[in-house]
Amino acid sequence: MEIKELLVEGSTKKVYATDQADQVIIEFQDTLPPWLSKKKEKVAGKGAINNSISSFLFDYLNSYNVPTHFVRKLDEKSFAARRLEMLPMYFHIWNIAGEDLASRFRLEPLQPLEYPIIEIYYKNPDLGNPMINEYHAYALGLCDRSEMTQITRIATKVNAVLKSYFQRHQLRLGDFRMEFGRAQNQILLADEISADTMTLFAVDEKGQITDPKKFAITGSKKLEVYQQIQEHVVGKKA
Repeated sequence: MEIKELLVEGSTKKVYATDQADQVIIEFQDTLPPWLSKKKEKVAGKGAINNSISSFLFDYLNSYNVPTHFVRKLDEKSFAARRLEMLPMYFHIWNIAGEDLASRFRLEPLQPLEYPIIEIYYKNPDLGNPMINEYHAYALGLCDRSEMTQITRIATKVNAVLKSYFQRHQLRLGDFRMEFGRAQNQILLADEISADTMTLFAVDEKGQITDPKKFAITGSKKLEVYQQIQEHVVGKKA
């Protein structure tokens, strides 16, 4: 597969066209995402770790017949994916009341939620990426009802599959974010599933959270945290 022109450069990834019209190459960078660092801070080796985690989890979801854009891992920092028309939204699923959710709704921090909460955000930095509901999405032309039904179904399945996987590895999936794209009238899970886009908690044999800050990407040891997450999720270093 030959790299062609750069299509998109985001805060943590670059997307390249290839000599195959229906596929792109997604290359991970070492830069921290805006929600983890307001500065363009870099953590050497972080891109390879997130590529390892994303490739592993996408491949795992594919084995459960979840429609994703993932094709195959190419090298240490990139994977091949189907070329999609991305939907300008991201979906945030909460299984546990993290700090942000708890403060907004006066919930007990780390309270397990009886039902997962799915929040929709309009990806528009000029507007501050506001939270919207499905009717905003229809009115703004972001997707139609059929596509939203597909998205909700996929998101719910992804959550169930990942929660089950992590539970078997003494982890609890607190929350995570997803993006979707369309290809030939089909909705596919896209972007990444990595340490940047999910919150994991270590749990004991009874499923109780042991150390809420164990996988918090803060302080001076960020690379060590990324490595710990990778080892717990993938089972080996990149």
